Amino acid sequence: MSSYFRAMLTSDMTESRTGILNLPTVTVSVFQDILKMSLCPVDLVNEDNCVKILDACEMMQFDDVKDLCHRYLKESLVINADNCLHWWRLLNRYNVLDLSNRAVSYLTENLTDFVETENIVHLSKTELLETLSKDDLKCKEDVIMKSVMKWIERNNPDVNDVTRIFDMIRIDLVDAKFLNANVVFSKLISENNSVQQMIKDVTLSKLCTRSTSRFDSGRGNVFVLHYKKTSLLSCFTSDGTWEDAPPAPVDPGYWYSAASLNNKIYITGGGSRRKSAGQ
Repeated sequence: MSSYFRAMLTSDMTESRTGILNLPTVTVSVFQDILKMSLCPVDLVNEDNCVKILDACEMMQFDDVKDLCHRYLKESLVINADNCLHWWRLLNRYNVLDLSNRAVSYLTENLTDFVETENIVHLSKTELLETLSKDDLKCKEDVIMKSVMKWIERNNPDVNDVTRIFDMIRIDLVDAKFLNANVVFSKLISENNSVQQMIKDVTLSKLCTRSTSRFDSGRGNVFVLHYKKTSLLSCFTSDGTWEDAPPAPVDPGYWYSAASLNNKIYITGGGSRRKSAGQ
């Protein structure tokens, strides 16, 4: 049933000559449970032995028993801010991708709570970059910046890594006061010319930015009105391009007002039609 044992006992290895296999990482009780589940239609996986059985079966290549562990975890696993990183790594190591993705999703959806646990500093660089790559993080970008600064201060990455990390932060959504107080004058940031230039460029161009998180900034909310007998609209879309909208249905004349609500643009007033309204 196990290609692991088959290889060790039939190849030119010490175990095949002595007939003895040493499994120092597997306890007797775990091995007994694996044998029972492999030979009999029983399910002995529980909270205390699940990870140990999964680890042993990964090594010994008992896929059927691994499946029992997967089923138990799907039904019983409780993920929280304290353990999501642990489960992300563990389940990824055992290639349990659906549950690993569940742990990642919990982390990204509850990043504010995760940062408070201080586990943020224990992320690897790859894990941090994967987290920052998510476009639907629901926390404020200030929280993301706070977590990045904690990680940088603890892990002391090189200049290129700091630049790469900041490339993935929506600096335009970070509160200017927070940026100046907690980021700009940090030693690793103040000495990084590339990051300083990023901050400078964003500071000069963020006058129209009102969103504070990626989750509520996914849709373009900037529009420009040009008056040429009718009001022509241009809208800045979520994919970073300008698109022309159809002309307004009425000609209000000069000095009109406009506002957006529920994906519609409303035009009111104007020099020639003071009570006009269109959308």
